[in-house]
Amino acid sequence: MKIHIYELCMTGTNHIYFNSAMLNMVVGIFGCKIIFYGEKTHLELVSSLIDYNNIEYRPIKISNYLGPRILLSDFNDLIKFWKTRKDRRSKDDIILILNRLPFTMLFINILNRFEKRKVINVLHGELEYLVNKNLRGLTRYYYKIFKLAYKLSTPNNTYIFLGDSIKETVIERGIRFPRAKLITIDHPYNYNAQKNTNNLSEKEIYVSNIGTAAVRKNSQLMIELKSKLNNRNFKIKLAVLGTVEESLQKEFENAGIQYNNAKASKEVYETQIATTDYSLSFFTNEMNIALASGSFFDCIKFAKPILALKGNPFVDYYFDKLGNIGYRFDTIDEMADFLGELDESENKHYIDQVKNLEKAQETLSLDNIGNQLKKQLVI
Repeated sequence: MKIHIYELCMTGTNHIYFNSAMLNMVVGIFGCKIIFYGEKTHLELVSSLIDYNNIEYRPIKISNYLGPRILLSDFNDLIKFWKTRKDRRSKDDIILILNRLPFTMLFINILNRFEKRKVINVLHGELEYLVNKNLRGLTRYYYKIFKLAYKLSTPNNTYIFLGDSIKETVIERGIRFPRAKLITIDHPYNYNAQKNTNNLSEKEIYVSNIGTAAVRKNSQLMIELKSKLNNRNFKIKLAVLGTVEESLQKEFENAGIQYNNAKASKEVYETQIATTDYSLSFFTNEMNIALASGSFFDCIKFAKPILALKGNPFVDYYFDKLGNIGYRFDTIDEMADFLGELDESENKHYIDQVKNLEKAQETLSLDNIGNQLKKQLVI
């Protein structure tokens, strides 16, 4: 038996930690020969994070066209998958697809009705386009092809959801995977047991938006938060640890909120996160409902208590699962009131939240997520 793993979308550094984590978990479960197909640089970067000799890395050309030309990328990927069919001669071989575009998935599911192989698909951001009616643009309509692909599933198809809340949201909103096996794991992430040694007795308290500030993340509410805090608590310093999308830059500048003018290096970004005290989340119940948030997991990685609005199923799920990892508020006014009165008297609660976030790093460790996957992945 061999495992054939395909990365048909990501190039360079994109998703290298996720993909290397998935490979490590697959190695731990099966321990057999693995063939990994993907873009050359991506394969090299992933291989540097893998300590397993029985993996063969096979470069394929990945074209990341945008706009209408994305169809060319899709059909190119489809052809690449078809051309490797001779590698998959054994009926016992398993196919794991980390990322793919809609027509490619449709083709694979149609083909597999005849080949009858075990095919496992990891589901990513495409689900957000299928269930979030607030998203606009051609991508939303193009991605509806995924629905047809899902409907053509057989008992040989397995789909991996990256979080229980995401699976529940997708099923509640009418996406169907007839006859397929559906499993759920937490999003694999490289935590590296980061420590937070900050405390609230220091002179200033830094409250930050971690990652890019954008309208799709409701980040403009940070400006409203700043205006409500003016002259209430001079210890509070708001900042964006990342870039700000162009449509919001002028407003952030006028509000006096600092942000990075360009994407920072990994080292600078992590140094900035280490110095902040709290992180912010403005997702509502119709934002990021079927998409794992990398910036949210950065908060866990660096043990930064989270100040969030209530109602987002993804955020609420992890607050319920992980315990006291911050505070949730009904409104921006409530968040402003908390920050307006924040001082060193909150320090004991802050330290408790940091400890819970450090426990969360263990709860969400690759070993534990690997066990989640192994218990459900009956082949």
